[in-house]
Amino acid sequence: MSLERLLEIHRSGLYATLPLHQIDSVYTLTKATLLTQLSDFERFTLLELQFYLTLTMGLDIEAKHCLDLICDRFDITKSERICVLKSVYVEATTGSTLREVSDGLVKDAKELVRLSNIAKSSMGGKLNIMQDLMAVTKRVVALHHEDVKEYTEKLALFLDLQPLDTESWYEMSEVYLANGNTDQAIHCLSEILLTEPFAYNVWSRIGEVQLMTGFKTSDSQRFEEAKRHFARSCELCETYHRGWLGLLESAKRLGDKKLVELSRTQLDKIVSGKLTSAENIDKISQILAN
Repeated sequence: MSLERLLEIHRSGLYATLPLHQIDSVYTLTKATLLTQLSDFERFTLLELQFYLTLTMGLDIEAKHCLDLICDRFDITKSERICVLKSVYVEATTGSTLREVSDGLVKDAKELVRLSNIAKSSMGGKLNIMQDLMAVTKRVVALHHEDVKEYTEKLALFLDLQPLDTESWYEMSEVYLANGNTDQAIHCLSEILLTEPFAYNVWSRIGEVQLMTGFKTSDSQRFEEAKRHFARSCELCETYHRGWLGLLESAKRLGDKKLVELSRTQLDKIVSGKLTSAENIDKISQILAN
């Protein structure tokens, strides 16, 4: 197998689909070829190929060595490709080096965004912030989900970089809610509404959090807030059953009989018109029967 063939395997991504015995053969040849005289382009292309091959073979230490050689040669703050390699390494290993590598990736991402913003300003807005890089950073952040404290910190750092990422705001709200921090959860959901004011499901979700808090604290103001958010959700989407169910419960708690009847009427229409899934229709029917 020639050098050109190895370069082609790298370029085409064929290494990802090779049978195991061929991976071993390509790995052995790549390792031997790296000891020969090569141009910089050839050497670092083969190092990247070796990196992917060693990860596939479970040789994490050797993969880290390849990654370090590449990082030593290129400026991480100017290379999105290296950030991708770091992300791949973290996702493949998720071992004792997780904190070290992912912390470095988030730091590198922040620097890249800073440089990108400077370039964007100097070039009249022709350059965009690197969305692919942000996706890489987001994947690394997700690796911390088992450690609630660290996951929250990583999400907060990511949102410093991407404050308009509604998915991450929603994820952070769920993390806060799972740990009983309802006010922080509501704040995160409210951040989504700043950029997506017609997101009826988010209006309803805030209502649900307010409703749950009202049940725990017996605070009538929470029920009022829940009613307001559910009402807005129903206004934006009159067939959204969760909005009407929440409005029904809020109205019951506040003793608003007219709103209770309105909610029941709308839920009846959703059921009779089969405007949601069969599972949801069963749940609605059970609630209306009580």
